[in-house]
Amino acid sequence: MADRRLDKTLRTLTLRTIIWALAGDRAGGVYPDQSLP
Repeated sequence: MADRRLDKTLRTLTLRTIIWALAGDRAGGVYPDQSLP
């Protein structure tokens, strides 16, 4: 039962990371300070 809970948590974290990375890429990269002129 603990394995299922852990698996669900890992999936959620993975999805959040992917979405955050995609959103950051659209916003000009993970580090927006570096993309400023």
